[in-house]
Amino acid sequence: MAELYLITPPVHKAEDILKTLDLLTQQLPVAAVRLRLAAGFDGPSVVSGLREITQHRNVALLIEDDIDFALKTKADGVHLASFLRVREARRVLGEEASIGADCYASTHAAMEAGEAGADYVTFSPATAPEAIQCIEWWSEMSAMPSVAEGTTDEVTARRAIEAGADFLALPMDGLDINALSWLVNKKA
Repeated sequence: MAELYLITPPVHKAEDILKTLDLLTQQLPVAAVRLRLAAGFDGPSVVSGLREITQHRNVALLIEDDIDFALKTKADGVHLASFLRVREARRVLGEEASIGADCYASTHAAMEAGEAGADYVTFSPATAPEAIQCIEWWSEMSAMPSVAEGTTDEVTARRAIEAGADFLALPMDGLDINALSWLVNKKA
């Protein structure tokens, strides 16, 4: 059964998403939250404001594409837009950090990310047959978890799960808990 990996909208202050994050992590099987930082965000207080929720519910808090900020705030890790930065992130953040990378629809990129020290890879968009094929291939060839990003509906999500995705990455914006009832009820 795949778990959820939530992607925040660009955040200025923790208060922007605090109530929504609290509700979603209470009602859904959320394993990780990727924090997207808005221009001019409110420094480390953004992370400290969210950590109470994520730590209490055993949810990893990952910073999107900012290795130095992830280190400074002691976030659980970082998600990188480029698999080419995984080695740098591992060097800076250490072995305990969770590091993931976008690999789009490329198994080659996923292998490179894995060799560089990634903990998971993301294939996207999950609506593309190529991404689903990558997830399927990856689940047969590697024990490293994969994330299906860009699942826009239940059909796409089910395809990704059937292909072997360990996590479904969904944007928090406009996320309808009722539309995910099939996942919460573990009918997938």
